[in-house]
Amino acid sequence: MSLEVALLGRERLPELYRFRHSVFFEELGALLSPEQIERGLMTDALDEVAFNYALLDGSDIVGSLRFVDLHRVVARAELVKKYSLEPIIERFGASGIAISGRLALAARYRSGIALIRLIAKGVEDARSRGIKVGVSDCSPYLLPFEERLGYRRYAEPFNDPVYGLKLPILLLGEGVKYLSSVRSPIARVAADFEGDETVEDWFQKTYPQFSAASGQLRPAKDQWERAAEVLGRRRSEQLPFLSGLDPEEVQVLFDGAVSLSVTRGHYLIRKGMKEDHLYLILRGGADAVDATGSVVRRFGAGDIVGESAFLTNSPRSSDVVVRECTECVLIDSRTLSRSDAKRSQLYEKVLRNIAWMLAPRLKAPDESLPRLRPPESVLAAPHLYPGSG
Repeated sequence: MSLEVALLGRERLPELYRFRHSVFFEELGALLSPEQIERGLMTDALDEVAFNYALLDGSDIVGSLRFVDLHRVVARAELVKKYSLEPIIERFGASGIAISGRLALAARYRSGIALIRLIAKGVEDARSRGIKVGVSDCSPYLLPFEERLGYRRYAEPFNDPVYGLKLPILLLGEGVKYLSSVRSPIARVAADFEGDETVEDWFQKTYPQFSAASGQLRPAKDQWERAAEVLGRRRSEQLPFLSGLDPEEVQVLFDGAVSLSVTRGHYLIRKGMKEDHLYLILRGGADAVDATGSVVRRFGAGDIVGESAFLTNSPRSSDVVVRECTECVLIDSRTLSRSDAKRSQLYEKVLRNIAWMLAPRLKAPDESLPRLRPPESVLAAPHLYPGSG
């Protein structure tokens, strides 16, 4: 295996678009437009001004990543709104911002150094062009990985018509000290360019609500204590999902969990997406809806959502829409998939608890449940901007 990262010329872009399509649509179930599905190409207007990178194994494309420098986009109002860029533009200017996306790897290259090499090359070239902050988005379950790279949340989640719930994230290329503190593999790249540690003060003052990590960089103990605080100490100890787990097992379960606050009308889950995490609702609620907008299941505090895909690694069976401001914790199945005896025992207990919680759901749906109209942002045709981090 001989891997290299290359900035592709126009002649190879159709091949890259086909590779994206194979990963995002065929493998992950992204909700692409009928035209994209028919053509077998995943591309949009931003590719015309983007820097498109490929991870190559010999001559084969096995990875993709693109960077779009904001100042190269003429009609950028929708991008500015989508990524809440006004404070970032005020500090760095449009010429100092790049939006990255379309990150995808063939299955056999998703562990090890291949991914880091692809990202590091894109960041290095962006810094050489004068880019000071990289903006992107990610699916919630990928946040722990992104935080390890040095990205941080800075805005509330948004609905993406293609990918569902997404978290805006940014990386401060001048913040070498922070990147080093989280042991980011990008720190070495950042160190080759001039730093500005005042950007850390700017981030803390501009986004104080996101000053603490919400994924793997946040200790499991903090995650669990927050859950207990929201649910009420007494009730948290009686949650069916955690029944029979000792304190150490609870800590393991919450290791790498992601805390989220999601506003009304946003999707927690999109039907057909191939994901394997579940949500534990701490406050608020959500509804599973069918294609007509009819509510087929209601979830509230203490309930779990998405357990079927968690158990079977099958595509999502229905859409789940937040019906009021909801606080929840995302738990990834990979937390329990590591092959040590302690995690195996924990997995058995979690499976037992999920089975116990599923039993009442086998009853016929409640005919009194209301019919909801899907959010307008999801009814709209898929937009032309990146939605994959």
